[in-house]
Amino acid sequence: MINQLTGIRFLAAAVVVFVHAGNLAAGKDMGFSVYAANAVSLFFVLSGFILAIVYDDRMDSAGSWYRFYVARFARIWPVHIACLVFAFFVLSNLNEIRWNDTVLRNLAINCTLTHSWLPIRKLAYWFNGPSWSISTEFAFYLVFPFVLPLFQRRKWLALGASVIFGVASVAMLDAATHSGFVQRNEALYFTYVNPIFRVFEFLLGIFAGQIYLRKQAKFTTTVSTICELTCITLMLVAISIVANANFADLIDGVELTSADAWLKNGAAMAPIYALLLVVLAKSSGPISRLLSHPASIYLGEISFAFYLVQQPVIAWIKHQSAELLLSPSLLFLTVIVFALTGAVFLHGFIEAPARSFISNLMTKRKFRVEFKQVIDSVLSPVVWLSMVGSFFLGTALLSEIKIQTETVFRDRVALLWNIDAGDAVRSVEFKDQAILKSATASEGESDLIIRILWEKLPNWDHQ
Repeated sequence: MINQLTGIRFLAAAVVVFVHAGNLAAGKDMGFSVYAANAVSLFFVLSGFILAIVYDDRMDSAGSWYRFYVARFARIWPVHIACLVFAFFVLSNLNEIRWNDTVLRNLAINCTLTHSWLPIRKLAYWFNGPSWSISTEFAFYLVFPFVLPLFQRRKWLALGASVIFGVASVAMLDAATHSGFVQRNEALYFTYVNPIFRVFEFLLGIFAGQIYLRKQAKFTTTVSTICELTCITLMLVAISIVANANFADLIDGVELTSADAWLKNGAAMAPIYALLLVVLAKSSGPISRLLSHPASIYLGEISFAFYLVQQPVIAWIKHQSAELLLSPSLLFLTVIVFALTGAVFLHGFIEAPARSFISNLMTKRKFRVEFKQVIDSVLSPVVWLSMVGSFFLGTALLSEIKIQTETVFRDRVALLWNIDAGDAVRSVEFKDQAILKSATASEGESDLIIRILWEKLPNWDHQ
């Protein structure tokens, strides 16, 4: 494994999580979704690149194909199921899911990792939205053993075929949209999540992997630095252009709705990502060294769990902070820290052990419990730092909720009684029966007006 490519996985996941956490903190869509979409595109290109390198000479028999599928299944399914259960638990407690035939059907499809394949609009976003990309990735794994030999023998011809397939697929979808056979919203949905329209990015990664394998000579430090900075600059400039471009008007008189979405959501940036990965894999410059640092590698290893656990965390925090005026920065940091903490535990206690268990079980090797992995996870400083960070952030969040709750209540009482908000609450407990929340007196035209606000406690037993 090329270490710097492990490190870059976390950066791609972080972009997606930061965009979603930022939307929650702002209370609206901040307009950065195109950057999150292109970060997912980097995942797809990176996946093809890594698989092309790792399995270049390991796909020569039916047994090797079987081991590949087992390894890929063990890589993604356990964490997917764990986050699906978490998401289902959160949504059920928020009363956003009610049992019916549709829920059961979609849950079953989700468990099979095929929810982005089917032409059922929004099915891919059920329960845990980000898992759509894992479903799409799973489809790529299924076709990988078939397409790898094509790139090994005729990589440029295979690249041309990939481009033609991608363009033709989008063109056909646009034609179906114009004819009324497919609705515009459905076309945009299919273009974004369906493996048919995203496989181009994966295939481009395989092509880049073959380029790297055929020319593995490393760059010098000076050349590495120049190439790294050039690629990073090119990527930043290109993503800014793509985010604001209008590809729908490429052909006069024809609205290319699907083509615009396809290019904006990753196809336009995929060649630049492929170039960046080749440069980083060959480089020894400062960016590659930073991405190869043990901390970067560890973050890269937990990035899969970090990416998948974000949505249940956001849903839970959104519910907890409902109707409270929590600061945007606190909401944002809460999502990041809790998602990171969840990723640490998912990776250490589910992802790594379950991967070993499934691989050993399905390849009929004697299962050996990976106690070392679990112990390493428990003793890792990252685990303890995440626990400490979550404790302090959780305490701050609860304190903020308490302050905001009391403030909102005090303001409401003050508005109701037309009194000073600073003197609105005077809580007095009467054993376990009730609490006196507010008592005020004011002079009327001919009498004294006394207002008393009580709150009954659960043990109230008076008529």
